[in-house]
Amino acid sequence: MIKFRLVIYLPQFKNRAYTLLISIFRFFIQPMSSKLFVSKERNSR
Repeated sequence: MIKFRLVIYLPQFKNRAYTLLISIFRFFIQPMSSKLFVSKERNSR
């Protein structure tokens, strides 16, 4: 029964880990992109 449950939850766990990776990736990229955006805004003004 426990093994059967593991088989069911494994794909969900993989998805959870994948989404976590993406969120971390965004967390690191967003500050960089926002800085670029701010610099572009300053240049346009």
